[in-house]
Amino acid sequence: MGNAFPSTMQEWIIARLEAGGQADVTSHIMDVYSGPLQVYWLGSSFRSPELEAGDVIAGFFADRLSRSDWLRAWPSSGLRRWLMNALLMYLQEQYRADKRSARTPERRNASIEDQPDASLEFERAWARQLVANACIEAAQRCDAAGLSEHWDLFHRHYLRGEPYGDIVRSNHLSARQAEVRCRAARSRFVAALRESLRQDGAQEDELDDEIRSLMETLG
Repeated sequence: MGNAFPSTMQEWIIARLEAGGQADVTSHIMDVYSGPLQVYWLGSSFRSPELEAGDVIAGFFADRLSRSDWLRAWPSSGLRRWLMNALLMYLQEQYRADKRSARTPERRNASIEDQPDASLEFERAWARQLVANACIEAAQRCDAAGLSEHWDLFHRHYLRGEPYGDIVRSNHLSARQAEVRCRAARSRFVAALRESLRQDGAQEDELDDEIRSLMETLG
């Protein structure tokens, strides 16, 4: 997404829609949330062995994102929870429309609270996607600033878990040099995470807590 985005996802979505950029909005939403929503569906009471998760979520996005006013209705916080609720509503609509399916009150009245395991798996998948996207963004920023080696050090130690001593020796650096380079890369990684969380709807004073929760979710 980079620095072309306004301070929140909602602002960016509205700005792009008003500028005729529906395709940009659709592409971004699907890129970030398609995988997590597939995980959510697989853990929900709507899962069916006759359907593929990718097809279900593609159908959901095709239905909702084709409506120019749908994303404008998103509240200013909690995009991922709003998407989970929207998916459940879509699944309920599909369920009711399928005259061949056996109907149960649990399915007709399903809510996020009825799918605790699915919601947790969604959060984990979303966190992994967010971190992966932040890694790509931070790596690009480091590369543009001539700090590719800094990113490599950070990625190897903090994200791949390589022992710090091994990294220092293999790169012929002092511990102090490696620490400074890792810190420079880490600042760009955290900045990318903060931007992604802000665009998802997190308020400025919630970002540090959101990052801590994010890393705890990944465990």
